[in-house]
Amino acid sequence: MGECLERFQHSTETISRYFSQGLDVLIRLSQDVIASVDNRFTDIPAKILNDDRYMSYFKDCI
Repeated sequence: MGECLERFQHSTETISRYFSQGLDVLIRLSQDVIASVDNRFTDIPAKILNDDRYMSYFKDCI
């Protein structure tokens, strides 16, 4: 955040407010753009299933 403060010469509150607004827009946009192949989320992608780094976070989460 410090780089943004220096670059744009605005307060932390201003940077935080506009950053939050940008995230809100991305979230709304993602609902229209990102679509799951499996809407019920019953299949675990092989990359997650076969890699212990990921599977420990996703095991039994659905």
